[in-house]
Amino acid sequence: MKKLLAIILAALMVLALTSACGNTSDPAPPPAADTPADSSADTPADTAADAPAGDEGPAPIFFEYLSFVDQENDQVGLVMDKYMEENPHVTIEKQTMDHDSFQALFLIMVESDTLPDMFWQTAYNVFFSSEDNPDVVVDLAPHLPQSFIDSILPDAMQSVTGEDGRIVGFPAEMGVQAWMWNKSLFDQVGLSIPTTDAELLEAAKVFAENDLVLIAQGTLDSWPTWGFENWTALHGCWETSVDTYATHTLKFGDSAWGQTLSFIAELADLGAFPQHNSTMNFEQMTALFTSGNAGVINLPSDQLANIIGTPVENDIVFNWGITFPGQEAAQNQVFRSAGNCYAIGSKAASDPAVLEEIIKFNLWRYEEENAVIPLQHGFNLPISFETVDMSTMSKAIAEQAVLIADTSVEAMPTQPLFAIYWAYEEDHPKWTNIWPTQIDVFRNGLIDGTVTTRDLPAFFDSMDKLIDEQKLS
Repeated sequence: MKKLLAIILAALMVLALTSACGNTSDPAPPPAADTPADSSADTPADTAADAPAGDEGPAPIFFEYLSFVDQENDQVGLVMDKYMEENPHVTIEKQTMDHDSFQALFLIMVESDTLPDMFWQTAYNVFFSSEDNPDVVVDLAPHLPQSFIDSILPDAMQSVTGEDGRIVGFPAEMGVQAWMWNKSLFDQVGLSIPTTDAELLEAAKVFAENDLVLIAQGTLDSWPTWGFENWTALHGCWETSVDTYATHTLKFGDSAWGQTLSFIAELADLGAFPQHNSTMNFEQMTALFTSGNAGVINLPSDQLANIIGTPVENDIVFNWGITFPGQEAAQNQVFRSAGNCYAIGSKAASDPAVLEEIIKFNLWRYEEENAVIPLQHGFNLPISFETVDMSTMSKAIAEQAVLIADTSVEAMPTQPLFAIYWAYEEDHPKWTNIWPTQIDVFRNGLIDGTVTTRDLPAFFDSMDKLIDEQKLS
């Protein structure tokens, strides 16, 4: 654990240096004035002091909620105001921290038992980070009525439930990680929407010849890489992870990861990505697509709000993306799950009234009349919307519903990047040393041009040496 903590602290130093270099387009962690400790005017004590004498209503309740997106683009944030209107004794403070900073700080928050009252996180990270100290996150199992558990889609409930029965959070949206294509641009250049790797390479050539961007992708934000990770699964990452990392009988360049990087390098050589995209964050790459200036973008369900109501929405095709017919791995593997969750930190559990209110708020969120609000913004909560006519929803939401109901595909057990973790049989330090820094940084470098095809052999050699070092350590 000391080794892991050292890695996290190193990551924080990198983040600090990045901030010092003037990265103004990346959201910054909230200033101290936005935290409960520095906003005494919002505390329950002050609210109680201002209440009229003799008020017999419920005692004031305050809790904080942290995620990496602002309230207007957050499935919880979209219903917060309605809940507070219906429950005027409750104050929910929305806190926002950019994704990378929160992920870097998360394990430190766990170690120091300073997690927010309620927060967004991947279910896997909550399980993994709290395995040595499960009390830092509230176990919801004793608090959830069976009727609520029965109302959640089984796969979603399973994602937040441990083998010991511990429930670490409320499941978030039933999500898909899929590709959104602008059909009108493909029509414009006389191409069908690609279905294979060869067709995507051909599209890259044709788009470049017509001065068009094929793939809306920037690297200023390092996290929007789901589609590229899925390509590693289609190249066989699950089947070959032990051969690649544990026994190392398969060289990195020949592995699923190496082959995926080589394919991305081919796309980059053909001009598939925007120029100067190292300065393009997620919002900017999404804007490039919604303005009709890129052929395809990879989006998860929780980002559909960026598409709904935009000029391109009626021209989109939302599907699982390309396949790689030359690979032996199953090509119907997709990432479809409710892998994210909303957990409750131990600080909230120290006040039974606060804990009860947070649980009440979340149960209320999943009631269909309230869940339909985020649904209209593209957040498909993992419940059966029995009375909602999906044909009345936007095109993006309707096409997402088709993917969620698709029985021709197989959902992967978790994100493909964790195949490295399985290879080491839960030896966390080895897994952490290889992912995410080396592979992620090099992949994004191929996309933004800081490294190119000619750098592949040296990188593959460096990974082989690193893997061998991990075998011996």
